[in-house]
Amino acid sequence: MTHPGLLYYFGTKERLLREVVAERERVEAAGPWAGDIDEASLDRLPEALRYVIDDAILTRLYVVLAAENLDDGDPLHEFFVARYDGARQLIVAIVASEQRRGLIAPEVDAAQIGREVIATLMGLEIQWLMDPESIDYVATIDAYVAGLRVRLGGRPS
Repeated sequence: MTHPGLLYYFGTKERLLREVVAERERVEAAGPWAGDIDEASLDRLPEALRYVIDDAILTRLYVVLAAENLDDGDPLHEFFVARYDGARQLIVAIVASEQRRGLIAPEVDAAQIGREVIATLMGLEIQWLMDPESIDYVATIDAYVAGLRVRLGGRPS
């Protein structure tokens, strides 16, 4: 599609960007934790990677857009701040649910695990995008989750 065609359809670059991120959000909304949070599990993290791997071009665009919107006032800054906060809070809710079910030790700091899991996913995502032949994203996250389980004093769900 041509630049004038894009502008005709979307009106502005900002609207186009918002539509791109909204599409990714729609796809992810049907993800592995779309149901009852009380049945969610950290063991499903590798399943969540399906969206990243299945659409590497959109994933790459998303990473670039996030990096380009680091500053207050950037068109998508608040969107990405809210997105990453929401992702961390989702992990916190999953950890708390697993604590209630006895799958994770009660003394584990759920907020710390939320920050750690999202940082691991984001960092590995960038490494995979840069060198997909050398990084087995799913196997690495499988191993990470297995190690996390040991650290968290629980058992697989």
